[in-house]
Amino acid sequence: LKDIIEIKNNNLIDYIEEINNEIERRKELFDKYKVYNINEFNQKILNNLIDDELVLRNIYIINHTNINNDDKIVFENKLLYLCQFSQKLGINLIYISRNTNNLSSTIVSSFDSKLYFKTNNKKFKTNLLGSENSNYLIGNGDYLYNDERIISAYISNKEIEKINKYLKK
Repeated sequence: LKDIIEIKNNNLIDYIEEINNEIERRKELFDKYKVYNINEFNQKILNNLIDDELVLRNIYIINHTNINNDDKIVFENKLLYLCQFSQKLGINLIYISRNTNNLSSTIVSSFDSKLYFKTNNKKFKTNLLGSENSNYLIGNGDYLYNDERIISAYISNKEIEKINKYLKK
Protein backbone atom coordinates (compact mmCIF):
# COMPACT_ATOMS: atom_id res chain seq x y z
CA LEU A 1 0.00 0.00 0.00
CA LYS A 2 2.83 2.43 0.80
CA ASP A 3 4.13 2.00 -2.75
CA ILE A 4 1.01 3.46 -4.31
CA ILE A 5 0.33 6.26 -1.84
CA GLU A 6 2.25 9.45 -2.34
CA ILE A 7 1.77 12.08 0.35
CA LYS A 8 2.55 15.61 -0.73
CA ASN A 9 2.40 18.86 1.13
CA ASN A 10 2.65 21.17 -1.86
CA ASN A 11 1.19 24.58 -2.31
CA LEU A 12 -2.42 24.08 -3.41
CA ILE A 13 -2.05 25.89 -6.75
CA ASP A 14 1.20 24.00 -7.50
CA TYR A 15 -0.54 20.70 -6.74
CA ILE A 16 -3.46 21.58 -9.05
CA GLU A 17 -0.92 22.48 -11.75
CA GLU A 18 0.77 19.08 -11.29
CA ILE A 19 -2.57 17.33 -11.83
CA ASN A 20 -3.22 19.55 -14.85
CA ASN A 21 0.16 18.56 -16.35
CA GLU A 22 -0.74 14.87 -16.01
CA ILE A 23 -4.11 15.49 -17.68
CA GLU A 24 -2.43 17.31 -20.57
CA ARG A 25 0.12 14.49 -20.95
CA ARG A 26 -2.66 11.92 -21.14
CA LYS A 27 -4.73 14.02 -23.55
CA GLU A 28 -1.77 14.21 -25.94
CA LEU A 29 -1.17 10.46 -25.62
CA PHE A 30 -4.82 9.59 -26.27
CA ASP A 31 -5.01 12.03 -29.20
CA LYS A 32 -1.90 10.47 -30.70
CA TYR A 33 -3.58 7.07 -30.78
CA LYS A 34 -7.06 8.46 -31.53
CA VAL A 35 -8.75 7.04 -28.45
CA TYR A 36 -11.42 8.68 -26.32
CA ASN A 37 -10.71 7.35 -22.84
CA ILE A 38 -8.41 5.22 -20.69
CA ASN A 39 -10.41 2.04 -21.30
CA GLU A 40 -10.10 2.33 -25.09
CA PHE A 41 -6.39 3.09 -24.80
CA ASN A 42 -5.63 0.13 -22.55
CA GLN A 43 -7.80 -2.20 -24.65
CA LYS A 44 -5.81 -1.31 -27.78
CA ILE A 45 -2.59 -2.13 -25.92
CA LEU A 46 -3.99 -5.47 -24.75
CA ASN A 47 -5.03 -6.23 -28.35
CA ASN A 48 -1.51 -5.34 -29.56
CA LEU A 49 -2.83 -2.43 -31.64
CA ILE A 50 -0.64 0.07 -29.76
CA ASP A 51 2.96 -0.39 -28.73
CA ASP A 52 2.95 1.55 -25.47
CA GLU A 53 2.55 0.99 -21.73
CA LEU A 54 -0.80 0.61 -19.99
CA VAL A 55 -2.03 3.80 -18.36
CA LEU A 56 -2.94 3.33 -14.72
CA ARG A 57 -5.73 5.15 -12.94
CA ASN A 58 -4.53 7.84 -10.54
CA ILE A 59 -6.31 9.18 -7.51
CA TYR A 60 -5.50 12.72 -6.45
CA ILE A 61 -6.71 13.94 -3.07
CA ILE A 62 -7.04 17.69 -2.78
CA ASN A 63 -7.23 18.40 0.95
CA HIS A 64 -8.20 22.05 0.89
CA THR A 65 -7.91 24.06 4.06
CA ASN A 66 -7.82 27.75 3.21
CA ILE A 67 -6.78 29.73 0.19
CA ASN A 68 -6.29 33.46 -0.13
CA ASN A 69 -8.83 35.43 -2.15
CA ASP A 70 -6.32 36.21 -4.91
CA ASP A 71 -5.86 32.51 -5.68
CA LYS A 72 -9.49 31.46 -5.13
CA ILE A 73 -10.72 32.25 -8.67
CA VAL A 74 -7.60 30.67 -10.23
CA PHE A 75 -8.14 27.57 -8.08
CA GLU A 76 -11.84 27.27 -8.99
CA ASN A 77 -11.17 27.67 -12.71
CA LYS A 78 -8.38 25.08 -12.69
CA LEU A 79 -10.47 22.65 -10.64
CA LEU A 80 -13.40 23.05 -13.02
CA TYR A 81 -11.09 22.26 -15.96
CA LEU A 82 -9.65 19.20 -14.18
CA CYS A 83 -13.11 17.85 -13.41
CA GLN A 84 -14.15 18.11 -17.05
CA PHE A 85 -11.35 15.85 -18.32
CA SER A 86 -10.11 13.77 -15.40
CA GLN A 87 -12.52 10.85 -15.38
CA LYS A 88 -12.20 9.82 -19.03
CA LEU A 89 -8.41 10.10 -18.73
CA GLY A 90 -8.26 7.77 -15.73
CA ILE A 91 -7.78 10.41 -13.06
CA ASN A 92 -10.06 10.45 -10.04
CA LEU A 93 -10.27 13.61 -7.97
CA ILE A 94 -11.25 13.69 -4.33
CA TYR A 95 -11.80 17.15 -2.91
CA ILE A 96 -11.86 17.50 0.88
CA SER A 97 -12.78 20.69 2.67
CA ARG A 98 -13.60 21.22 6.30
CA ASN A 99 -14.52 24.84 5.69
CA THR A 100 -17.86 25.54 3.98
CA ASN A 101 -16.44 28.86 2.74
CA ASN A 102 -14.25 26.83 0.37
CA LEU A 103 -17.27 25.21 -1.27
CA SER A 104 -18.64 27.63 -3.82
CA SER A 105 -21.45 26.64 -6.16
CA THR A 106 -18.81 26.28 -8.92
CA ILE A 107 -16.88 23.70 -6.93
CA VAL A 108 -19.97 21.84 -5.73
CA SER A 109 -21.35 21.58 -9.28
CA SER A 110 -17.99 20.29 -10.60
CA PHE A 111 -18.28 16.92 -8.85
CA ASP A 112 -20.89 14.30 -9.76
CA SER A 113 -20.62 12.43 -6.46
CA LYS A 114 -20.61 14.30 -3.18
CA LEU A 115 -20.28 13.26 0.42
CA TYR A 116 -21.23 15.80 3.10
CA PHE A 117 -20.81 15.54 6.83
CA LYS A 118 -22.71 17.61 9.37
CA THR A 119 -22.41 21.39 9.16
CA ASN A 120 -23.99 24.13 11.22
CA ASN A 121 -23.79 26.62 8.36
CA LYS A 122 -27.46 27.16 7.45
CA LYS A 123 -26.67 29.02 4.22
CA PHE A 124 -24.52 26.12 3.04
CA LYS A 125 -27.18 23.55 3.89
CA THR A 126 -29.96 25.31 2.04
CA ASN A 127 -28.16 26.97 -0.89
CA LEU A 128 -25.46 24.48 -1.84
CA LEU A 129 -26.77 21.17 -0.59
CA GLY A 130 -30.35 21.97 -1.51
CA SER A 131 -31.48 19.02 0.55
CA GLU A 132 -33.91 18.71 3.41
CA ASN A 133 -31.90 15.69 4.58
CA SER A 134 -29.04 17.95 5.60
CA ASN A 135 -31.10 19.20 8.55
CA TYR A 136 -31.17 15.71 10.07
CA LEU A 137 -27.44 15.00 10.18
CA ILE A 138 -26.35 14.35 13.76
CA GLY A 139 -22.57 14.13 13.29
CA ASN A 140 -20.12 11.44 14.41
CA GLY A 141 -20.10 9.53 11.11
CA ASP A 142 -23.53 10.62 9.88
CA TYR A 143 -23.33 11.95 6.30
CA LEU A 144 -25.06 12.55 2.98
CA TYR A 145 -23.93 10.80 -0.18
CA ASN A 146 -25.70 12.09 -3.28
CA ASP A 147 -28.68 13.15 -1.15
CA GLU A 148 -28.95 9.82 0.70
CA ARG A 149 -28.43 9.87 4.47
CA ILE A 150 -25.94 7.25 5.64
CA ILE A 151 -24.60 6.45 9.08
CA SER A 152 -21.06 5.08 9.22
CA ALA A 153 -18.41 4.38 11.79
CA TYR A 154 -17.05 7.50 13.47
CA ILE A 155 -13.29 8.05 13.20
CA SER A 156 -11.85 10.67 15.55
CA ASN A 157 -9.10 13.15 14.65
CA LYS A 158 -6.75 11.25 16.95
CA GLU A 159 -7.34 8.02 14.99
CA ILE A 160 -6.80 9.84 11.68
CA GLU A 161 -3.46 11.19 12.96
CA LYS A 162 -2.39 7.64 13.85
CA ILE A 163 -3.27 6.44 10.34
CA ASN A 164 -1.33 9.33 8.78
CA LYS A 165 1.74 8.55 10.90
CA TYR A 166 1.58 4.91 9.88
CA LEU A 167 1.26 5.71 6.16
CA LYS A 168 4.18 8.16 6.29
CA LYS A 169 6.54 5.47 7.67
